[in-house]
Amino acid sequence: MRARPMIQPLTEISAPMRELSAYMARAPGLALPAAVAARARHHVLDTLAAMVSGSRLAPGRIAIAYVRRLGGTREASVAGSRIVTTGINAALANGMLAHADETDDSHAPSRNHVPAPAPPRGAGTRCGAGRESAAVPGLLQTRSWTAWRAATASRTPPPRWR
Repeated sequence: MRARPMIQPLTEISAPMRELSAYMARAPGLALPAAVAARARHHVLDTLAAMVSGSRLAPGRIAIAYVRRLGGTREASVAGSRIVTTGINAALANGMLAHADETDDSHAPSRNHVPAPAPPRGAGTRCGAGRESAAVPGLLQTRSWTAWRAATASRTPPPRWR
C-alpha cells in the first residue's frame, strides 16, 4: 500500500494567485509613481552599499571565494570584487554580501527584510536577461510589496531573541 502524501498536490491555481501572477507579469511595464520610484532607488543604493560593506566581512569573503571557484559565463558582477560570473552565481554571492552585516533596509511592521535579496537578483538576472535597467526598480518594488503582503498576512509572531 502506498503512503498518502502529507500535502496533496494542487489541481488548480486559486483566483487570488492567478490575479497576483498576472499583475506581477505586467508590473515591469507599469510606471511607478515618482515617490515610489525614488524610494525604490534609495533601497537599491542602500543595498548596494550593504553589498560593498559585506564584501569585506567573513560571510562575504566566503561567498566571493566560493563563486570564484565556480567560474562561469561572464554575465554579472560580484560587488566588491573583480569577479564577473553567471547571473545566478553573482546573485548568490551578492545576496550573501547584502546580508553579511545586516545594514540594509528592513520593514519593521511586517518584521520583514525584503530589500536585501532583491537588487542582487534583479541586477544579476533581470538585466542580464535583456531587460532594460529602468525596469529594475519596478520589479524590485513589486517583489518587495508582494513579500511584505505575504509576511503581514501570515501574522507570524516575531522571533524571540535570547
